[in-house]
Amino acid sequence: MIDFIPKYFTDKAMALYALLLLLVTGLYSGYAMPWFGWVWGLVSVFGFFYYSMALSLKWRRFSPEYFLKRLFWTALIIRMVYVIISYFFYQWQTGQPFEFETADAWIYHVCAKGVADGMREFDFHLYDNLDRVMGRHVGFSDTGYPIYLAFVYALTGDSIIIARLLKAFWSAWTVVLVYKLAQRHFGEATARIAAIICMLMPNFILYCGKHLKETEMVFFTMLFIERADALQRNSKFLFGQTFLVILLALSLFSFRTVLGAVALLSFFISLMFSVSRFTSINKIGRRIIIGVLAFGFVGIMLQNRVIEEVEELRTKQIQQAQTSGYNYRAQTNSYAKYASAAVFAPLIFTIPFPTLVDTGQNDIIIYNGANFVKNIISFFSIVALLMLLMPYNWHRNLFDGEWRFHVFPLAFLLGYLFVLVFSNFAQSERFHMPSLPILLMFAAYGIANYRPKWKQWYWLWLGIIFVANIGWSYVKLKGRGL
Repeated sequence: MIDFIPKYFTDKAMALYALLLLLVTGLYSGYAMPWFGWVWGLVSVFGFFYYSMALSLKWRRFSPEYFLKRLFWTALIIRMVYVIISYFFYQWQTGQPFEFETADAWIYHVCAKGVADGMREFDFHLYDNLDRVMGRHVGFSDTGYPIYLAFVYALTGDSIIIARLLKAFWSAWTVVLVYKLAQRHFGEATARIAAIICMLMPNFILYCGKHLKETEMVFFTMLFIERADALQRNSKFLFGQTFLVILLALSLFSFRTVLGAVALLSFFISLMFSVSRFTSINKIGRRIIIGVLAFGFVGIMLQNRVIEEVEELRTKQIQQAQTSGYNYRAQTNSYAKYASAAVFAPLIFTIPFPTLVDTGQNDIIIYNGANFVKNIISFFSIVALLMLLMPYNWHRNLFDGEWRFHVFPLAFLLGYLFVLVFSNFAQSERFHMPSLPILLMFAAYGIANYRPKWKQWYWLWLGIIFVANIGWSYVKLKGRGL
């Protein structure tokens, strides 16, 4: 086991990104990305890969206490700096401190302001006020973030910048939670790698500069998983900790119904199949439980709440707001009709692919570097999952694999991605966010267990990503008749 990220992997990834930028720009010179796509992309990719390698080497000798302190403050400073930069960048580019093609973010802002105005007049009928501002009944899964934001506005005079600086704090805390969870499951070396790549992951940083709910949603998701995991490993019943876990589970339903359902089902799976209880369940009972839980996941998938919730939210947008997301892309890309679960399932750990050409989707273009980083790092996540699912030797069955010790995070990751595969948003980067910290934790496990023979497979993976990104650029343009 190693306790750093090898330079071999990071150098190849940076070189591939530079090659892709030059080649795609040369092939589709009439549709080159705007300047900010280059800047955000280069900073995201080179910043992530260079500093993840450098810091994993430099910080590996720190004591756990000092490492945790440096981790939190470095993550917080990076995010706060980006919040300030992005605030003025969006103000300059769009005339308001909101991202390009803003839709959901503007609705959250308007609703939070309306509820905050009532709070300042000592009117704490929060749900009624939210319905009034929205102009219709608001489902429970749409209430968590606007009400949270309303409290922030009520205390800060509707300050957008303070709300986003708070996002920096929640995101930095999320990094700490990933460290604690990874340390409990895989040990100190893997935990430090996981924490560093989460600290530098561009997606987490970029969302701190947007008025969307993803940063808070990811934080509450990780807080639930980390606290529930700690509760499960405690042999004694602790009322306070149990009550906190229940509250956190309920909070997830206020952000996204399917997220709360998958999180709870994953926790129940881990309780039933944890190593300490594994031998007490006979084969027939085990199969019955697996069947029941499988039907639970299928039930969530068939309800397709991811699509329903997004569609409900889009009906509440003001008419002049520009629509974005998968539905907008489906209307403008003639190839979108071919996207299906069969297409997305093999790619679900890796997608979305970056947009390296100018399609007019400026907000998506800004994420080109972040998506490329995920494309590369998913190699190690896939390797880790294969390692965990394999039995200790081929003469024994799957139930002897190391996965038994990590059922909770595995169940959550696979369960959430399973639901996402069957939605219309599998290619939407935004909907991958709740699963991203766990995906990165398993990637860290793959890196920590690096083996020299992986080099040939890594080269193959780089080739696949290279071809996929060239093809994706063609699809993005051709599907829109450009």
